Amino acid sequence: MTGTPLSSDLLEASCARLLAERRFRDQTGLAVADGVGFVRRARDAGLVVEGLLFCPALCRGPMARRLVRATTAPVVRLSRERMTALSARASPDGLIGVVRQRWRPLPRDGSLFLVAERLRSMGNLGTLLRTARATGVDGLVLMGDAVDPYDPAVVRASMGAVFTLPMHRASPSAFARWARDVTVIGASAEGVRDFRAEPFEGRCALAVGEERRGLQRSLRTACDRMVRIPMCDGLDSLNVAVAGSLLLYEAFRRRAPPEVVDPAPRRRRPAVEVP
Repeated sequence: MTGTPLSSDLLEASCARLLAERRFRDQTGLAVADGVGFVRRARDAGLVVEGLLFCPALCRGPMARRLVRATTAPVVRLSRERMTALSARASPDGLIGVVRQRWRPLPRDGSLFLVAERLRSMGNLGTLLRTARATGVDGLVLMGDAVDPYDPAVVRASMGAVFTLPMHRASPSAFARWARDVTVIGASAEGVRDFRAEPFEGRCALAVGEERRGLQRSLRTACDRMVRIPMCDGLDSLNVAVAGSLLLYEAFRRRAPPEVVDPAPRRRRPAVEVP
């Protein structure tokens, strides 16, 4: 079924399965953008929109109608009751898109990457995707039997970053070949260097591992350096999304131009006029 356009008759049923079943997402290569903002991000990022489900009664603004008018994909109109039953959102906003997933080969260009190995938590992966997008990461490399980045919970946690950030998958052997031209920096409680002393120079990849066990031995072997995040006595680890975000923002701080890292403060009008 991969690559086969969806007909209007199948769109609603397929959307329900895509929201609920990873196997169906893997088989079809499709995913769901549940909400106007997510549909727009996916479309603007160049993902193929295979179909839209539209409920005029739930629309709160003009954007949903603009997206419907602009698409050449099938559009199915739903009642308020059917849209509410279908959507995974607590308060559906009237538009759901079925989009084609986009996976890319390991990149030959770009300078900063995030590597996530065998993550189990959808919230953690979503948070890392969102932070990676905010810090200018050039791509996310997923390794091992990890949570699906196109799971609806990950899409929501990432605020749609899964649609805009380049996504890559790699086996240990493929990653080892790719990493010959990249400085791989792994995060571990046993790391020798404080992450704040790492320069994060050149073309580098920041690697974080599974929530309980951390990086697998094969990925540790591929790392050029291991860094640690200092903590007070009594703690030996952080949540992987927190740890990854700290590394990403330290890399961002060191690599971004000063005006981006520390922009001039915006002047705000006072809430009450002073006479």
